[in-house]
Amino acid sequence: MTRTVIPRPHFTGPFGPALRQHLAVRRALGFALRNAEFDLAHFDHYVADTWPSATTVTRPMVEDYFRTLSHLASGSRAIRLSHLRQFCRFLVADDPTTYLPERAFLPPATSVIQPYIYSPEDVRAILHAARRLPPAGSLRPTTYATLIGLLAVSGLRRGEALRLDLIDVDLRAERICVRASKFRKSRLVPITGSTAMALQDYLLQRRRAGCAEHPTTPFFINQRGRRCDGYTVDSTYRTLLRGLPLITAQGRTPRLHDFRHTFATTCAAHIARDGTPGGGSAETDPTAALAALATYLGHSQFAHTQRYFHPQATTLETASARFRQHTLDAISSGGPDATR
Repeated sequence: MTRTVIPRPHFTGPFGPALRQHLAVRRALGFALRNAEFDLAHFDHYVADTWPSATTVTRPMVEDYFRTLSHLASGSRAIRLSHLRQFCRFLVADDPTTYLPERAFLPPATSVIQPYIYSPEDVRAILHAARRLPPAGSLRPTTYATLIGLLAVSGLRRGEALRLDLIDVDLRAERICVRASKFRKSRLVPITGSTAMALQDYLLQRRRAGCAEHPTTPFFINQRGRRCDGYTVDSTYRTLLRGLPLITAQGRTPRLHDFRHTFATTCAAHIARDGTPGGGSAETDPTAALAALATYLGHSQFAHTQRYFHPQATTLETASARFRQHTLDAISSGGPDATR
């Protein structure tokens, strides 16, 4: 069965053939390169407009290109540089005159983006704003409200949600199939009954709007009946937040990706309190619960999951109290650890 594929950017500049070959070689080695492809396409468009007769990458070209990116955060520019360096290494093999930007070409990133941890009240306000998106009466407000709600309750990456097809969402079994995500890993993500009902309501709205319902049709679609793309979704999300008093500690607008941080942090708080990611009453081994959370989020290493934990003072106090009680229990039971 053929799956719907997100349209890839076109390479029309003088380095277009080399860029396509570079991406093909690296993908043959197992790299997905979704973000790298779009970043290199941006460089390709710049070269096509500014250096249309270029035959090799030069230092003045790279310097001028990064001047056009001065509006981006330092971390974003560093990622663009990394992708460009990989391409230039590829070119050097056939053309030693190619300029290979030094690692220190850009100043070090000034700060790491601090995620915004959404409160339940924040989520309700955002969903309310999403349902008021124009045009009134269209599928667009429902699409964004459903997408944001799914990210908030599932911890999915934005790209994972946008790449879902109808066949990937099994509402009867209450699970979502995430195919070939980061590190080309696939996984099944269970959802709650209330989430399944919200997704079912969205499907009914899609049907009333006359949208295609083939199994490989994108789940989340835009006004043209096509798959929602990440850049448009991010831009729309920033727009709907303008009327809300939500600002990060660094003075930035919160991101959709911050819902994943919020989900992991909330689960970690439940684990610290009662041993289960969902806050259930059946207490389990916290270590096992954390391992389950890492698997749920699609992480290959628990260290990756830890980066999403941003515990509040109350969570730390709860974890400390649990550890103290565990130590007292071990001492009172006279176990092997009691004399250490």
